[in-house]
Amino acid sequence: MKPKLYLASLAAITTLLLAEGCSSTTSGGKFKDYFVGTDKIRFHEAELPEERKRDPWTGYGVDGGFPETVVSALEIMGAYGTYSLPVDMVNDLGNPNIGHVRVRLNGKLLELSMTNSDGAGGHFVLFQVDLAKAQVRRFVRPVIEDDFTKTHDWTTIRKH
Repeated sequence: MKPKLYLASLAAITTLLLAEGCSSTTSGGKFKDYFVGTDKIRFHEAELPEERKRDPWTGYGVDGGFPETVVSALEIMGAYGTYSLPVDMVNDLGNPNIGHVRVRLNGKLLELSMTNSDGAGGHFVLFQVDLAKAQVRRFVRPVIEDDFTKTHDWTTIRKH
């Protein structure tokens, strides 16, 4: 591939669709909405429940101890219906930055990326969602590592 064509292709692939949505705080925590076309993606964040502090934290977001908050749910709503990601795919993401999510369509995949941090426990997360097959997979990379790890392979998402 010629260098100019490669750079143009790379620029097209990395174009991010950032859309300001609404955010709110409820008794159950905070949420933030993002939009791609007619689809709405809602990230929920809540304080880490006390019962989850009985065992050592094995998720992401802290370098020792427990995160203050976690992603508590992720929903995708559109003309095809409303889907929720499995709880175990989101509730180990500590100290999330739900106000700084990047959303884009990459071919047939909806990609959601976020950088979460409390400093040394920072991590990058990429969700790839195939709405046609109602499946999602997740990759995580702690900031102290060089490579992403596929933490969840293609998993069915639940339709409401």
